[in-house]
Amino acid sequence: MNGGLLAMETGSVDAASRRLGQTGEQLAADWNAAKAAIAGADASIGTGRLAAAFRRTYDPAGRQVQANADTFPPRLADLARAGSISAGAYTDANGTAAAVIDQVGG
Repeated sequence: MNGGLLAMETGSVDAASRRLGQTGEQLAADWNAAKAAIAGADASIGTGRLAAAFRRTYDPAGRQVQANADTFPPRLADLARAGSISAGAYTDANGTAAAVIDQVGG
């Protein structure tokens, strides 16, 4: 906000939104690769008494971490989409306002 007026650098917002979307896509790919590596490593924990004791703590915590991490790539995609939509809406509203001002002789 600048002196009661709103201003958006729509080109900057749109460019940042595209970069955020690309970051989300890369994060999704990297996270999927990491989950595959985790699954492979999990298999090597074993099934003995020591492994069972370890898994009682590790498995629930691992599931929780993975479930939380799974939400990040789509959240970045949502934020990127919202940024692009807001830049477009701002541009449209600015054009509409300018047309109305021109009509009323402003």
